Amino acid sequence: MAGSGAGLNRVFATLLSLNSNAAAVGSPLTAYGAIGVNDSGMALNEAANFTKWTVSATGGGTGYSVTMYGTNDPKAYAAWRQGMNPGQYPGGALTLPASSWFILPGPAEETGTGQIANPLTATNPQFQFSGVLLAIRAVLTTATTPSGSFVIHVEAAP
Repeated sequence: MAGSGAGLNRVFATLLSLNSNAAAVGSPLTAYGAIGVNDSGMALNEAANFTKWTVSATGGGTGYSVTMYGTNDPKAYAAWRQGMNPGQYPGGALTLPASSWFILPGPAEETGTGQIANPLTATNPQFQFSGVLLAIRAVLTTATTPSGSFVIHVEAAP
């Protein structure tokens, strides 16, 4: 029912929960980090084609820098469907190469003004992206004497 307002209208998730032992991922566009430790991996496929993405950091930790990535690689959705229905997709698990991701531009990068930028830090704990994505990914890209916890949450809406 297109346009009816019925159905899935928002998706919320915690992408990554960091502690001071987490090391930064050296080359996030060539390799994944440790999923669930310093790299969320592919997330929120159920929000595929949503256009409003709000990411926030909580926990009060310092010394962390988390970069948000997006993808529109069709393999992202196919891999998610395969994971939900493994018996229906023979031929092995589909994987999404790290090179399929791009750094999400925030309002500050797109217009040259504003406070909301990517990556997230203790002094810049919120990020917004407007655009269609098939999946999102959070990666710890800098850990400079990290302390406390740093938790990344995301909300997606059509």
